[in-house]
Amino acid sequence: MKKHHFPNYNTLTYNSPLPIQRWAHNKRFEEAIKMLDVKSGDRVLDYGCGDGRLLELINEKYRDVTLTGYEPVPEMAAQALQRVNSSIHIVSNPASLKGRFNKIACLETCEHLPEAELQELFSTIKQKATQSATIVFSVPVETGLPGGIKNVYRKLRGHKKDKMSWMDVLKTIFGVKLDRSSHEIAVGLDYYYSHVGFNHRLFEQVLKSHFQIIKVVFSPFNFLKSLMGNTVFFVCKLK
Repeated sequence: MKKHHFPNYNTLTYNSPLPIQRWAHNKRFEEAIKMLDVKSGDRVLDYGCGDGRLLELINEKYRDVTLTGYEPVPEMAAQALQRVNSSIHIVSNPASLKGRFNKIACLETCEHLPEAELQELFSTIKQKATQSATIVFSVPVETGLPGGIKNVYRKLRGHKKDKMSWMDVLKTIFGVKLDRSSHEIAVGLDYYYSHVGFNHRLFEQVLKSHFQIIKVVFSPFNFLKSLMGNTVFFVCKLK
């Protein structure tokens, strides 16, 4: 298996040197916490927790809450363990997730997973959710105007992981399907590094086959939906 390097997640997102990127990602965490509606006594799981930032924010704001992060990529799990305090559990194996959770977040994870891994994610979340659990998924908007702006920026910056032609950029604006190349980043785990070619509308259709979607919210601007939304949240319940 080829070893891949994951830079510090925070410098690419909520601590980005670009003010607009930094603001959008911090707004995303605020929205997620609001939609989870965390309360005292909750058992919260962040599935694909990255460097643990969401769990850290919840821990700062709420008391008497059990917090667990699942992160299968060893390098990212190491970043989480360095960031969060010892009261937050970070695990790298789904078998280590003990009990069930009534609040589950899965943020900016599903767009990276091929079909088999995505189905496994859905299966695990359903197994670990209580019957009345609130489950919040978020994925990026990579079509329309937001997708076009992102991909023009990526193309001009020459991002190595985002290999695409100008024709590909045009196709993503109209949601035309593109071939996506995956790589193994952990034993048995394939992963799409690039967001290019992801379609949140197709993802929503897949999500509906597994969960009841009770609310759809775009961030940072919900009133224009996917015309200006950078990220879309799906608040779900078990069927």
